[in-house]
Amino acid sequence: MTSWFDIANLPIGPESNGDEAGYMMAVRRIHKMVEQLEEIYPSERILVGGFSQGAALALGSVLQYPRKLAGAILLSGWSVFCNDSFAAQVHERNKQTPVWIGHGVSDQIVLFSCALNLRNMLNDIGIPHHFHEYVGISHTSSVEEEADLVHFLQDLFSSASVSSIQECAEP
Repeated sequence: MTSWFDIANLPIGPESNGDEAGYMMAVRRIHKMVEQLEEIYPSERILVGGFSQGAALALGSVLQYPRKLAGAILLSGWSVFCNDSFAAQVHERNKQTPVWIGHGVSDQIVLFSCALNLRNMLNDIGIPHHFHEYVGISHTSSVEEEADLVHFLQDLFSSASVSSIQECAEP
């Protein structure tokens, strides 16, 4: 299955092999999008998030970016790289960039063990993160997860910043 990069098999578990070349091409595409946003906003006010494959991509896009970013939001995601190669990919400027992780315990597409593995990897290399597990939730989002994410965003940005984000989102 192809979207941002190839996925060979489902469900995705911590030991699943990833399409590293396709993944890195997608990371470069996201980096170009972030560079375009930097024409309007400072990089420290930009965050990248995604669901499932988009979350896996957001993780690498943020932590590998050469300038400091605000954060990464990962909903039902995983790491394409194993522990050692993952640590080598993290850019010095984003080693303290917060990562928000939300994952349903009943997820049968991206197994919950991926979230636990990701949490352990981030712990091992000292990346600050917020880990949230949702009992009874499968490969989807929930109202509780959305509320937790809003709290993270409120903590991450000042109230003035949140209002500017809301103003930009309004038609």
